[in-house]
Amino acid sequence: MSTPAIDGMIADLWPNLAAAQDAHHAAHGVYFQCLWTHAAAPDTDAAPDLQGITPAGQAEVPTDWLPQLIRARLSVDTYGQPDGWTLTAQAIVDGQTVLRRCDCGIDGTRSCEWQVPQVAPD
Repeated sequence: MSTPAIDGMIADLWPNLAAAQDAHHAAHGVYFQCLWTHAAAPDTDAAPDLQGITPAGQAEVPTDWLPQLIRARLSVDTYGQPDGWTLTAQAIVDGQTVLRRCDCGIDGTRSCEWQVPQVAPD
């Protein structure tokens, strides 16, 4: 599975995302969440089509860390406590939907390299 373009995009946006999270935490005492940026995983660079949708209980979602075109749909989840957050990227690579998680907090088990997500049985 070849993902260097997406890995490069994540590496490029990471400092801006971390700075936005730090600023939000300093102002509100918690990290922000970001729901999926796209309705479906893109297979090319695509502008986010779900920006402006905020999670319940969160007044705003900072978006200045997002590039205008993204090769993956992204979400940011927070820990149950205000001590960490995780960036999730989902994309289509060679016709296959793949997922990667990058953790920023005390629970490194939330991170994973690119993998094919398993569908939960009904």
